[in-house]
Amino acid sequence: MSQLQTVQDAFAALTGLGLAITDSEGALLTKPSGREDWLSRLLAEEDGAPRLLQELAGIWKSGRPGSPALDYEIEAGVKLAAVPIPADTGKAGIVWGAFFAEARMSKALQDYEAHSGRQEGSWATLRAELPLLNAGEKHRLLEQLSRFAQTASLLLRQDDGDAAGGKRHQAHLIREAAQLVDKPGFRLMDALRLLKQADRSLGFVGYAHRAEAMRFQIADLVGEQAAGLLGTSFSLGEGFLGQAATTGQPARWTEMERDPRSVFFSRLGIRPHTLYAFPVLLEQSVRGVLFAGTVREETAGEEVYELGQTFASLLGARQVVDMLRDERNKHYIRLTMMMEIARTLTLVEERKRAMFILIDMSVNLFESPYAAVFLRQPSGKAQVVSRGLPQREAEARLRDIVPRYEGFQEDELSADLVTMREREGVRYLECPLVSKGKFLGVFLIGLKRPTDEADARELFLSLAMMGSAALVRIAERERQQGPSVVQLLHRTVKQWNPEAYSHTLEAKELGAAFAKERGLSAEETERIGDACCLAPLEGEIIREWIGDPGLLHVLNEMREIVKAAGEQPVSQADAAFGEASQIVVLALGSAGYAFKAGRHPLGAVSPALRKRFEAFRERRETLELELSLEGPVDVKEPVKSMKELGLSSREQEVLRLVATGRSNREIAETLFISEHTVKNHMTNIFQKLGVTDRSQLIALVYQRGYGQN
Repeated sequence: MSQLQTVQDAFAALTGLGLAITDSEGALLTKPSGREDWLSRLLAEEDGAPRLLQELAGIWKSGRPGSPALDYEIEAGVKLAAVPIPADTGKAGIVWGAFFAEARMSKALQDYEAHSGRQEGSWATLRAELPLLNAGEKHRLLEQLSRFAQTASLLLRQDDGDAAGGKRHQAHLIREAAQLVDKPGFRLMDALRLLKQADRSLGFVGYAHRAEAMRFQIADLVGEQAAGLLGTSFSLGEGFLGQAATTGQPARWTEMERDPRSVFFSRLGIRPHTLYAFPVLLEQSVRGVLFAGTVREETAGEEVYELGQTFASLLGARQVVDMLRDERNKHYIRLTMMMEIARTLTLVEERKRAMFILIDMSVNLFESPYAAVFLRQPSGKAQVVSRGLPQREAEARLRDIVPRYEGFQEDELSADLVTMREREGVRYLECPLVSKGKFLGVFLIGLKRPTDEADARELFLSLAMMGSAALVRIAERERQQGPSVVQLLHRTVKQWNPEAYSHTLEAKELGAAFAKERGLSAEETERIGDACCLAPLEGEIIREWIGDPGLLHVLNEMREIVKAAGEQPVSQADAAFGEASQIVVLALGSAGYAFKAGRHPLGAVSPALRKRFEAFRERRETLELELSLEGPVDVKEPVKSMKELGLSSREQEVLRLVATGRSNREIAETLFISEHTVKNHMTNIFQKLGVTDRSQLIALVYQRGYGQN
């Protein structure tokens, strides 16, 4: 048991966990190793025995025979690993590893405690100290404990039957090996020399590491009698060592001279009499083969075979530790880069520059062959920012992406939106850029190796979220800054065309009110008002000063509507132009704005939208009258202006046009209303002014001073 205790102490130091070994009933076989403050919870006694371990052992016995390594959640968020010791030792038992927590549950548990106000005393304190393991790290921990259980199995067997002297020697070698692999400056050659000391008959001890997917290379060797093996390589299934690498099981062979598999050695002038091979496993994959052999006609003792397996387990454990350390360093570097990306994206003020930063740092972060962002433009076009993609390839990707995201609707980004795709033999990750239900574009990044997918998905999603947030922030900033520029340009209109300024000011109020009634977003409503203000300006001036692509798109469409007046059937208007630009045209026309070349672009506006706008205008009309309810109404003096006629603003507009000789149809086109609505206004005017026909109306207006006012 002293040998097992030594190895157990070394494993506890190596993993940072608390370790305990019990029999199948939960009684301790060795002294627990590791964190005493953690183990105290595990070993709390009741009736002279650890209560918790006995309960867990009972659960274990009630499960399936030969159960694999398992983990138990003994308190919320606190997990305990359990690994069986093979029963063929005569002393079946269980290895317990305490404690750890799963990273995927940490945030949920913190949120639960924060909202419920519950913290379960000392267990909450313990949770804060536990290592957080992801799925891969937990799997590696259980695999590491399984190898320790195999070592424990060997040591328990030795404890039953080995001689006292052999035990002491093996314990010494195992203790030294455990100490070696725990050192920061561990050297494989030191472990090989130590194993060679196990038996004087051993002529060589070496290690072959996995150099390629199917090949292993011998780069470390102790023993001059087999020096020719250094630098040689073998493939899976080739010879004795290749067989062990293929099966992943330890093996030994004796009297090998006539075995054809010995050609690997004999061609170098090496003729082993006995050969041992011990695969070193990492994540159920053979990462190397530890081997030893005799070159004289003698066989090493049984302890060499057992010690070799122990050494292989220790080397595998060391590789796990090295891999975890490398992953920790890699994650630290990535976290640092992610923080730098986030900081930079919060400072940049131009979206194209933000996307360049995103793809450049992504390429460096993933060591990727290429990265690209396809940004959606309000005009229907797409802006492409890429690194590592030729122009033709970028255009081909864009044509491939556009149909895939037609009608795409998602409120926020999630892991489900990250997809793996392949093009011309290169796999790449793709994710839409989304924020607050708005589709912004698509982000993609090529992978250097197929194995990078699992590691890259979470980071890639984080980058996509950062990019989406940056785009929304920049767009919001442009939107907030836009009105100040619009107001400045609108004031210039006032200087050189006061009449147009007055009409556009009224149109801005009309268009924004109608857009709001239609349920358009605040962003679209503001763009409609701004477009009304900028209508008199030339396109070149607008493009120079306005940075909002959405506003530019509305203005461009407005000019296209004016240009298309009378050139296309009204039925095509819905498909041809956006609602925002059509509202701008309706508002400007209704306010009396004079379009260039005398065009009246009503024909290019959707009939349905025109009808809704007419109804909107009628609802906005107000009439203020004061009537005497007592006695006859006195005859008033002739009015001095149209405002004194008691007509609404719309009726005044109709009356002015009637006075100039316009027909009902011409009035309807000028005011962007229907002829039926014009007739209704005429009826109201006749009643209010006490006339019965058009000629009386015109005479009355001129008689009361319209010509002078």
